[in-house]
Order: sequence, then structure tokens, then C-alpha cells
Amino acid sequence: MNGIPYNSTNEVNTFANRYVRPNVIDQRYQSRALLGILNSAGRVKRINGGSIVTQPILAQPNEATGSYFGADIFNTDAQEEFTNVESRWCAAYGSVNIVETDKLRCVDKESGLDFVAAKTESAFMACFDTVGRMAFGNGNGNGGKDWDGLAAAINNAAGFQVYNGIDRIANPWWQAQIVNPGTATALSTASMMTLFTQCQTDEERIQLIVTTKTGYASYWALLTPQELFTDDSVGNLGFNNLAFQGAALVMDAGVPAGTMWFINLDHVQLFLHKQQEFIFTGFMRPYNQPIEVGQVLAMGNYVVRKPSSCGQYQSISNA
Repeated sequence: MNGIPYNSTNEVNTFANRYVRPNVIDQRYQSRALLGILNSAGRVKRINGGSIVTQPILAQPNEATGSYFGADIFNTDAQEEFTNVESRWCAAYGSVNIVETDKLRCVDKESGLDFVAAKTESAFMACFDTVGRMAFGNGNGNGGKDWDGLAAAINNAAGFQVYNGIDRIANPWWQAQIVNPGTATALSTASMMTLFTQCQTDEERIQLIVTTKTGYASYWALLTPQELFTDDSVGNLGFNNLAFQGAALVMDAGVPAGTMWFINLDHVQLFLHKQQEFIFTGFMRPYNQPIEVGQVLAMGNYVVRKPSSCGQYQSISNA
């Protein structure tokens, strides 16, 4: 960039991608509880393109089974255990601009790179926080361009009847577990236990519960000193947590007020395009302005492959 001594645009772009990007991405995953835990649990998937993202899901168990003796005939009827869930691609951006008069204030190479790093980091942070905020959305924002978050996935036919192309009235197995007292009611461990057991099967259970700061404090107030357990694996990621039935309960700024989310990490994913996973486009100069502009871009979406394994606790007056 001409206004920064000894730093060409190419040098600055290389610096931003090589040095700024990895550091900021690592930091931002540690700033959002849900995203940080998904990343640590291997639930952030990097995939190639395609018009849509199709994944097989188990819709019903294989029923060609049973006891037998001697020369009994086995049930070999064709089984339709699987169906496909189709997720759309969504995108997010964060812009950064360098004003020429600001560049001219940089007196040497080091101060120029520091200035570029600060401005570029702000764009990475903005893009990442936008993706993190949409984790608890429903995909309807910005004219339907927002990413499909947990509000659409962990819901039932009364909330979001169709999720990823599957009608929840026609297919009740596609409905998530919901506990709603009907009116705003104080947080109850009895209601938490009800939802926890509804989500659990013999082979699966909830590993993560996410709520607001207020909800976290309300749950803490319900515990005796002897019940204040934590999950070390989540704590090692830098997130404060309390345990409920072995699941880590954490707070996340993106959680809507009055809600608590019960998540089976085996079935919740964030998928990102391999070629657009929070990438920096580099700076370019418009022909009609004394500035240089770049963007941080991300392309992907959230998907819950088995909503029935997750739940939402609603209408909590102190959360």
C-alpha cells in the first residue's frame, strides 16, 4: 500500500493471511462457547462445494432382526433406514478499509504493519462474531440469508414445521424435545431433568447445555457447595462451566433470553467451505475513493442431523 513505507499491497496481504488470520481464528473460537466446543469436539467440518450439502441420516431403525432357532427363515425385507437431509449454503462477511490519510500517519514499516493488523483483525472478529451470533438464530434474518441456527433445528412442529426440507408433522421423529411451562417460570432442576431424560436414549445423551449469563447464574444459585462440579475438558478450553448430570453447562452471548439449550454434540455440526473458511480477500483500491478495502469471507451453515436428540427449555423467567 503506497502510503505505508516499505510495505507494498502484496506484502500487506501476505502478512494479513499468514500472520493475522491463524491467530485471530484461534482466538475467536475461544471467545464463543458453542463454537469453541464444537471445534474442540471435531464438529466443525471442512467440505468442498456443491449446490447443496446432502448428508444421510437414520430415519428409522433396521427392523430385519429377531430371535431364531434351527432352520427358521430370516426376515430379509428391504429396509429404508436412511433418508437425506439437505442443507443450503450460506455466507457471511466482515469488511475492513484503510483510509489513505490514516496510512500517511504510519511513519515506518513496523507501525504500518501494526496498523494493518489491527484493522484486519477487526474484520475477522466481526465476521466470526456474526457467524457465532447466527448459531442460535432461525435463518430467517436478512431476508432469509442468515445461517440456519439452533432455533430452527432444535424445535418442533409448533415452532418450525419444516427443517432442512423435512416436515415435522409428517415425520414426528424429526422433532426436537421441548419443555415449555406455558408462562414465564423460574428455572427448575426438575424441568431440566425432564428435558435431559427426553433427549436421552440407551446409547446417546446430552453432553452440553448452553444458556445466558443470567441462566448460568440462576442455575449456580440452585446448587449446594457439594454440587458445584465442573467439566475439566470444557474448562481447559477457557470456558467457565457447571455440571448437570455429567453435561457441561456454559454461557454464550448468542443465546436468546429465557432459554436453555440441551445439545448432543454427536449430531450438531458447523460445516465450512474449504476454500472460504474465514479467508481474507486482500486489499483493493476503488477508483473513486482514497481508501483500500478488503473483506473476510466465510461460507457454510449449521446442521443438526438428529433434532430428537437435542432439546430446548423455554420460558425461563430468570434466564
